[in-house]
Amino acid sequence: MRRDVAIKVDRLSKTYPVYATPMDALKEVVTGRPRHTEFHALHDVSFRVRRGERVGIVGANGAGKSTLLKILAGTVDHNSGRFRIQGRLRAILELGTGFHEECTGRENIEMGGLCLGYSRKELEARTDWIIDFAELRHVIDRPLRTYSSGMKMRLMYAVAFCMPVEIMIIDEALATGDASFVRKCTNHIVELCGGGTTALVVSHNLYFLERICHRVIYLRDGRVVADGDPLSVCKLYEQDLGRDFVQGESVPVDAPRVEEGVADTAPLSADASGAGEADTEGAVTDSADGADTPAPAFRRDADSGLCGDQAAPITVGLELADAFIDDKPLQPRALDPANGTRPPSTARENGAGEIVHADGRVEAIDFAGAPAVRARKLLRLKEAKLYGADGRATSEIPVGRPCRVRFVLESALRLADVHLGFMIWNDRNEHVATTTNVCSLDAHGRPNGLAMDLREGLLSVDVVFPALRLGAGRYWLKFGVSPGPEHYSDDDLLLSEARCLAFQVIRSDHVQTVHYEPHSVWTPPRFLGAASVAPLAESAAENAAQPAEATLASDAPAAEAPPTSPTSEADATMAPRESSTSS
Repeated sequence: MRRDVAIKVDRLSKTYPVYATPMDALKEVVTGRPRHTEFHALHDVSFRVRRGERVGIVGANGAGKSTLLKILAGTVDHNSGRFRIQGRLRAILELGTGFHEECTGRENIEMGGLCLGYSRKELEARTDWIIDFAELRHVIDRPLRTYSSGMKMRLMYAVAFCMPVEIMIIDEALATGDASFVRKCTNHIVELCGGGTTALVVSHNLYFLERICHRVIYLRDGRVVADGDPLSVCKLYEQDLGRDFVQGESVPVDAPRVEEGVADTAPLSADASGAGEADTEGAVTDSADGADTPAPAFRRDADSGLCGDQAAPITVGLELADAFIDDKPLQPRALDPANGTRPPSTARENGAGEIVHADGRVEAIDFAGAPAVRARKLLRLKEAKLYGADGRATSEIPVGRPCRVRFVLESALRLADVHLGFMIWNDRNEHVATTTNVCSLDAHGRPNGLAMDLREGLLSVDVVFPALRLGAGRYWLKFGVSPGPEHYSDDDLLLSEARCLAFQVIRSDHVQTVHYEPHSVWTPPRFLGAASVAPLAESAAENAAQPAEATLASDAPAAEAPPTSPTSEADATMAPRESSTSS
């Protein structure tokens, strides 16, 4: 095994016997005949983790993630294959491992640390660090049963990784922590890995994994589906979750994958917080009268390239000499029903529409009160694509340059005055911007909302940014369509597609981590006249020339100033003050 490889797993498999009843296990022992079925938790899993590498593992519940980590930690045996750990390992596999509910937090530091293999001397030296890192000094002498789940997680993490380790394994231990402590642990993990520590982390928080990991492994049904770039693998995982939610069944491991940058034909179930698991609640299709109604039939052909690789070049905003103009009038008849455009409706309730079924049957539906309609799949996002100022499809936009986002929708609905919009999130799971057809602004910052109507068939919608002012970094979009102004959750949306498009904003001349790059014009310094005070450098030299005992004490009273020769007011202001301190 190479020295730069910390973990090597080769064709590792684990099978559990499953008995219909406990009596079958006894009968099998007595008769010697098998009376069980086998569940393959892991099947031919192979990968390597280099020293100092941070690797995440994703997968649905039951995919084999925890089983894999338990085997690597030595708490569960495997059936076939082999693995090798090269280095000292510390693992957090379950919340509260080695802790006792009736003991205090301070006592659990010792007990938990001893269970993890630390010596009493090491724990005594690091107790204060553990308490301060966990931020539990005010409750450290209280029984553990009085701690919340988040507080227990804080203490467990601090105990497990209070000393530098060679290999760290974490199984969903940070899921119960608050955002500030998760960031603290993230920085600590990065710091440890910078010193050579290898990290293997299981989490359902995909944004956490994208931020911290060098690569991500995707397990499905005990097999490795993908192993590579965190963004690509996490997106693939979310696409499979979306298929499971819509189809109601598992996707085979060898099922065709969706191309990068193209959304699935069925909406994802991720909510606005970015949770990676499918939301199965509210999946019953409700019609207007409350009866279950089958969803409209959509074409199942593999549409691709609907957006096209070329769009019209963007000229809006490029010819403006002054981007701060606010009195330039809108184009005549820009929002005029005669040419098919009009301002958005001011109604406060959702309206009624019609569902057009595959057989031509038309069904009336009322969206007032925001019923749960997303599971009916009346609207789907077929494709999303980004274009640069030259009209060419791209995944990179320079800071401040124009761009166009195009969405292709497949609709089985006739409905007026719908609300379309998307949120922009960065790779740190921070919501940085939102735009909608109702609340959009033009290049001069003036409202220019536009009414949008749906009809059955394929529809294309373009959103043009005259200047994309996002800071350099990685971003993704969440696209949604609401039947109207009434909207309370993702369930009442016609469409909610998380991570439908990923892109990068670049700036080649400067490295700066910001959310927003404002338009600004700087002017060179103008001479206003002679300075009225002495240069700071001269004053600093005078201060340096004073004896040490003349330094001002922060809590000492100032003595009366000795008589001085007449000076200008400016000179007196800049003169160093002296004070003395009585013994």
